[in-house]
Amino acid sequence: MVLEKKCVPKMAGMSLKDAAKKAGISLPFEPILMPEVKDWLSLKVSSKSKPSSESLKTSLLISIPKKTVRLSTRRNRLKRLIREAFRKEGLVNSEKIYQFRVIQDPGDPGFHETRDRVEHLIKGLE
Repeated sequence: MVLEKKCVPKMAGMSLKDAAKKAGISLPFEPILMPEVKDWLSLKVSSKSKPSSESLKTSLLISIPKKTVRLSTRRNRLKRLIREAFRKEGLVNSEKIYQFRVIQDPGDPGFHETRDRVEHLIKGLE
């Protein structure tokens, strides 16, 4: 038995099943549509007390799992972008600990997209 791999062309405004029917391809399975996750970054804030020597510094923790973003250069770039966006955001409380976690590979976001995402998360806390 030989399985033949057929590609279903993408057509704007059509479901996968309708596009396959129009192209004359029968699907051997019912397609599963995954919901699109727009949020690639999450934020947790804790108000744990810090040692008095570090009380003036805002704590920032960034977690980017290797399973989510494979290349270390991309992980490091994302960390730099998040740190810079957080630093430029002036509405942070030095008493809190901010923990950012990348939950989905964002591709290659620029600084403006990262800054908007960080700003949206921080303002969502208020």
